[in-house]
Amino acid sequence: MKTIYFQYWTESEAGWGQRPDGFILHLSLEDHKKFLDDYWDKMPRMSRANTLILTGLLTEGMVTLYPLKWMGDQQSTVIL
Repeated sequence: MKTIYFQYWTESEAGWGQRPDGFILHLSLEDHKKFLDDYWDKMPRMSRANTLILTGLLTEGMVTLYPLKWMGDQQSTVIL
């Protein structure tokens, strides 16, 4: 079993309101932090009125990862 971390996003768009926009999944807290830092670093200051908002608590869970072959020689992972 592997520990994972996930957090829900809400899209917020000026004039259109807010709506659920899925979630992010990370294999470590460091990956989660790096993703958020990179996301905000790349987000133009002017477009922050139309952006994604983290909603809910960062949640820890357990998964089992199964490697498998998918479409020829490409390596994929199934998360259960």
